Amino acid sequence: MLGINDKAEELFEVSLNFRAMNTSIELIIYAAETDTDKAVAAANNIELIFNETEAQLSRFRPDSELSTLNNRGFLENPSPLMYEMIVAACKMRDLTEGIFDPTILEALESAGYNRSFETLRAGTPQLFAPRATPTFKNYPSKTQNSIEFDPQGRYIRLASGVRVDLGGIAKGSTVDRCADLLRKSGFKSFMISAGGDMYLEGSPPQDKNGWVVSVENEAPGFTGDITTLQVANKAVATSSTTGRSWLLDNQIRHHLIDPRTGQPSDNGLAAVTVVADTVRMADVMAKTALIMGREQCEKINLKQRGALNAILFVTLAGELIQL
Repeated sequence: MLGINDKAEELFEVSLNFRAMNTSIELIIYAAETDTDKAVAAANNIELIFNETEAQLSRFRPDSELSTLNNRGFLENPSPLMYEMIVAACKMRDLTEGIFDPTILEALESAGYNRSFETLRAGTPQLFAPRATPTFKNYPSKTQNSIEFDPQGRYIRLASGVRVDLGGIAKGSTVDRCADLLRKSGFKSFMISAGGDMYLEGSPPQDKNGWVVSVENEAPGFTGDITTLQVANKAVATSSTTGRSWLLDNQIRHHLIDPRTGQPSDNGLAAVTVVADTVRMADVMAKTALIMGREQCEKINLKQRGALNAILFVTLAGELIQL
């Protein structure tokens, strides 16, 4: 639903909410009265970008470009978007020493995440926060030489038995792409959120010190916010073991797979929030930090490695730890 509200004497709020990529997308743009038509056009274009990206990169759509790659193991003349996402995923895999692994699709499906989460939730009578690692077949990482791509972008090849999931990195990259579009259009104050992974530009009219972002306490049995952040010209992303969890075969499952074991991560963390320059980096590093755990993040200096502004850990006991 698209709306325009006068939020300050000189600025108007243009907002849009819709669903795409299996999550809720929220957009707020502050614009001068003379620019509201341009802001509305930009908002509608952003919805189109999200829908087109989902059509190309969703593993849940049998006619998507990603599904074609996964089914055939080879893609000739991939689209620029598909090629960019594969290259970006491989770079993030290397940056995180394989903890971010785009080839864990088999393990995700084994854990029960074999259809969109909207469908999964609709058919699941009970959802619980994970308290122990389920026991099911291991699917160790297949990252070594698993994805090959031509430097000129002419093809992508997967090793035998390898399939790829680009969900999180595609979502974060789409937010970054849309934020860049708004900046180039001259907007200086806006917020784009895709399921809580967001980019925040400038400040809203009511607060010149940036946007206030609430960090929820996602530990089981807790409600409300555990802290707040003041953010300007930065990205924020949260990865949680409790947000996307489900009950399958009397075992609690969630979507954050540790590629070293093929199992859902289980290290005493409920959620990790990261502040970074881009949503792509924030999303990948939030997942990586949650899977690694705080001690390993400190050991390899993940904060410096990803040029991150902050890493916030919420434990299953409801405690907040910040790096």
